[in-house]
Amino acid sequence: MPRNGSGTYTLPSGNPVSANTTIEANWANTTLEDIGTELTDSLSRNGEGGMLASLRMFAGTSSAPGAAWADETTSGFYWAGADEWYAVSVTTPVAKFTSSEVTIPAGVTFTATDALVGKATNLAGGAANKIAVQSAADTTTFIDAPTVSNTFLEWSGSAFQWSATSLGSVTSVDVSGGTTGLTTSGGPITTSGTITISGTLGATNGGTAQSTWTSGDLLYASASNTLSKLSVGTSGQILTVVGGVPTWSTDTGTGTVTSIDVSGGTTGLTTSGGPVTSSGTITLSGTLGVPNGGTGATTLTGIVKGNGTSAFSAAVAGTDYIAPGGALGTPSSGTLTNCTSLPLSTGVTGTLAVANGGSGQTTYTDGQLLIGNSTGNTLTKATITAGSGISVTNGSGSITIAATATSAGTVVDTAANQALVNPTAGNTLYVESDTGRAKIGDGSTAYSSLAYVDGFEGVNASAFGSALTPSSGTIVVDISDLSTVKDIQPSGNDTINITNSPASKTTIFEFIMTNGGGKTLTWQLDGNAATVTLDGSFTFTTSGTDHCVGSIYRQAPGDYIINIFRIGEGV
Repeated sequence: MPRNGSGTYTLPSGNPVSANTTIEANWANTTLEDIGTELTDSLSRNGEGGMLASLRMFAGTSSAPGAAWADETTSGFYWAGADEWYAVSVTTPVAKFTSSEVTIPAGVTFTATDALVGKATNLAGGAANKIAVQSAADTTTFIDAPTVSNTFLEWSGSAFQWSATSLGSVTSVDVSGGTTGLTTSGGPITTSGTITISGTLGATNGGTAQSTWTSGDLLYASASNTLSKLSVGTSGQILTVVGGVPTWSTDTGTGTVTSIDVSGGTTGLTTSGGPVTSSGTITLSGTLGVPNGGTGATTLTGIVKGNGTSAFSAAVAGTDYIAPGGALGTPSSGTLTNCTSLPLSTGVTGTLAVANGGSGQTTYTDGQLLIGNSTGNTLTKATITAGSGISVTNGSGSITIAATATSAGTVVDTAANQALVNPTAGNTLYVESDTGRAKIGDGSTAYSSLAYVDGFEGVNASAFGSALTPSSGTIVVDISDLSTVKDIQPSGNDTINITNSPASKTTIFEFIMTNGGGKTLTWQLDGNAATVTLDGSFTFTTSGTDHCVGSIYRQAPGDYIINIFRIGEGV
């Protein structure tokens, strides 16, 4: 779109474009061509090109001229009104210009140095009938007109003066052509008449010494201070120098071309079909390099990217440019729409709603939990309510739940020490304090049919995995599958290597130790020696089967703790 009369540029139709839309050729080419045309039509700050029409400037004032210098913005030119403009030096008008005069404002001294003044209507200090004389450097004086008629101004040798001396009378005047080559007629004149000059002006007097010319004639110096004519040559002749003067001759230096070839040089291009000795075609091929204005690439997909003097390459979406629909990163300001992965740590204010993955809450009291509420799809704050036989203590970042009942059931110690537990009402909990094994019932049912208090089920032969026996003195126990009780069968004082325990996590496993009586075992985790905490010395002294529970905790790579607990003998 061209600029309007005020110089305002308007983008062509189809602009502005919408965010997150595809850049299409019919929009981009039209817009960029229009912008390119307007940029070409703009005035270069470096002086490239020039104005093709009048340069119109801002009017300005004396303190801020419309046309000013970049290094001194208070000096320049400003327009004061119709047919009136000023030259300004540091906010002071020093010259006024109109269509009829140039005026030097009061208080400004006009000095003409080595200059000619075309017209002066008045000189400072002058008056009627006075003649101005430059009497000294930068000094003008005036000579008064004489009071006697027929008086002449003469130079006395030191000053101008008026003189009444007669200058005589002319009685005869004639003119001579001298050495110019010109002649005169009509002279001498003794009273009145006309002297006529004729002839041809010579070269030494600024003439050509020639009086006739034909088409194609050339003027040249044939000798010192002598001009001559050289007639035009014939078709095909060239102008050469013979004996120090120009002359026409037949061109014999053009020669005959017998072989032509072309080289691609450093462009990266190659040629074929050459040399041509009579007729033929030389064909260019190859890839034009970047230093010679090419891309250096033979195939490109998508948006290209420059690589200095190396070949162009395809730009990578998300790294070199933002693809349509791609993530825009984290903006520093403005409104962000249609984006993904918005970081919540910056740029977000207020309370994040449930619909946006937040809680919709800003304050909490000790022990409050967030509870889902289908009404309005919200999260409600609530604390746990204590029930019968249960107490709840809410702390800062913690909730403590404890049993308060003391008579819900009966605890019977089947060995020397009684453990403090609270079985459910109507049942009796039997605990063996030496093994840690417990059962719930009336005390008459065999252990094998009961459940253990800590959740491990009663062991029977069908729950065993395949027997794990030594290989070169090492038994490998893979605990990645905890659904089967491991049957470890050492043959001597072997090494137990437990593998596949998750990192930074406590793992509980259950195993049966058969044929373990009197054995002393070395424990490892993933082939590394581990610190082992045992129930007693963990030297098996019975000849039966030990039912054990183990836990593994990985503190750091190569630093493990294995806890082994004997639960009971035989099952």
